Order: sequence, then C-alpha cells, then structure tokens
Amino acid sequence: MKKITIIITMMLSINMIAQEKKINEANSDYSNYAYIDAISIYEKVADKGYKSKDLFQKLGDAYYFNGMLDKSNDWYEKLFDLNETVDPEYYFRYAQSLKGVKSYKKADKMMEKFYQLTNDYRGELYIQNRNYLLGKNDSDDLYTINDAGVNSEESDYGSYFLGNKMYFVSSRKFEKSKNIIDKWTNQNYSNLLSARFDEKGNPVYIDELTDELNSKFHESSLVFTKDGK
Repeated sequence: MKKITIIITMMLSINMIAQEKKINEANSDYSNYAYIDAISIYEKVADKGYKSKDLFQKLGDAYYFNGMLDKSNDWYEKLFDLNETVDPEYYFRYAQSLKGVKSYKKADKMMEKFYQLTNDYRGELYIQNRNYLLGKNDSDDLYTINDAGVNSEESDYGSYFLGNKMYFVSSRKFEKSKNIIDKWTNQNYSNLLSARFDEKGNPVYIDELTDELNSKFHESSLVFTKDGK
C-alpha cells in the first residue's frame, strides 16, 4: 500500500511540475503581449481542471484586449465564481464583456459595484446615463449593415473617403507589404490600403500604400490635409 501511495504521490508531483512549467511559459508570453499564444497554453491548463484567480484573470484579459468579449465573458464569469477579492477594474471589464453578449442587467450590477468601489470617471458616466438602453430597440431598425466589398477575414477599420477612393486600415495578408505577425493579435501588423469604387458603389480596385507611410509597425487612422496630402 505504501508503494502505491508513493507512486501516486510522485505522479501528482510530476503533473504539478509540468503544469507550473506550462503556466510559466504562458506567463512569459502574456508579459510580452503575445496574448494569442498565452491563451492557447492557459486554456490547455484550465481544461485539465486547474483553477486560480490569476489564471482566469489573464485568460479573460487576453481575450478582452483582443476585443473577443464573448470569450472574455466566459473567463471573467469563472473568475467571479471563485468568490475571491479582485481588483475593481475587473468589475468594469466584466461589465463590458457582459454587454458584448447582451446581458445588460448583470452588466449594470457590475457597473454599480465598480462605482461603489472606485471614484473612476467611467463609473460616474454610467451613473449619469443609467437609462442607456432606452430607445435601443427602436434604433436597431434604422440601419442596415452590408459588406463594403473590401472586407477580409481579418481586422479592417478606420475608413476615410477622399474623392472616389476610400482609404482604410487592414491586418489582412498583404501582397506588396511585408507580412509581419503581431503576437498580440496573431494577425499582421496593420497597413494602409485604398479602394476605388465605380458609380454603383462597387469596389473596382484595392491597392496597398507602400510608400513612406508604410513601416514595420502598425499604421492607422489616416487623415488628409486640405491640399490632399
């Protein structure tokens, strides 16, 4: 019986060491803003039944910082289910994640708690606008969202119109520009593109801006001066 106990103890010890090694690796990725890489490791550890405040916080944050609010909501929920004391900021982040999945009543409770715990201006803004949902259902029918014909599966945003061209930002796979992966998102560093449209509003040409505006880092939020430069 003692031999069996010793073997089981050794196996548990080896498993704990392996888990700690994985967590340390994920923590290193997280500290270097490689959130997608960190997520893949953290989730494997969590799938094996490991639970901790730090793990759930970092998993929630890694998704939150990438705008994946449905996923961040899942992990923040697990965090709050631990019933441990957390930094007030997590009430705010959980509230935003809850709004992302349209759980507004619970989000409001989180914001109430956030306001009680802090003097943060975001809490003040919520208190001043408690009825932010009034008229929301009516406004949903005012707009129809369509694909502009230039969208990719990656991030596309920051449109700016000048003449018959639309300039925008994208992290898609590029043909002219270098494809350098940003480990924060696991997508390319964003670059500037332009799209020309015909009379019916259909894109007829998309081009990458590869002049002096293009660097090895992110480009974003393009604007023009009055002389069109």
